[in-house]
Amino acid sequence: MKARPVRIEGDQQRGFTVHVPLGRDGENEAVLDLDDYNDLVALKVYPNWQLRGGQVGARGPFGLEILVARVLTDAGAGQRVVFLDGNPLNLRRSNIGLQVWGTAVHHDRADLIEAADEFERRKLLAKESGSYHPRFGRSPHPNAKPDFIRSASELPAAQSPDKLASRRDASKPARTRRARLAARKGRYNPISTLGA
Repeated sequence: MKARPVRIEGDQQRGFTVHVPLGRDGENEAVLDLDDYNDLVALKVYPNWQLRGGQVGARGPFGLEILVARVLTDAGAGQRVVFLDGNPLNLRRSNIGLQVWGTAVHHDRADLIEAADEFERRKLLAKESGSYHPRFGRSPHPNAKPDFIRSASELPAAQSPDKLASRRDASKPARTRRARLAARKGRYNPISTLGA
């Protein structure tokens, strides 16, 4: 799902607050301080937030599910987050506190830090091996040519046409997607699929 834009309000004197839309429709918004939001972004929390059991939840690296208020307050196992004004969407520091008793068994902030560190470690290893490909859209380098303009000599070895031809038997015609699907269902007729 595409990330919805956040809204930032406030000024230097009063402080900045961030309004994060919740759920698919984005009708409800969680409100938190800008410093806390930047801390969550640094810990690789995904920008799509939702309500989980009446509290604001998000995902971290590797699909780790967290409750945002527990991360902000660093609530450990056996501690409970309390919203002073009773509104679980108000995540400002002045509105959240901790009770020493609770039923939680996870330390969300520690789990999130561990997942973010593992994500960075894997990213570094992938960069070193040359297999790192970011999963977000990025504009290409201004001097880079798109793949469809490059000549065969400029393509990497795995994409060169002679390598691709050697992977399949040249005496057999290339099978179309339609022919592959028909072959899976046991109805493959090479003569009827050649022109398709």
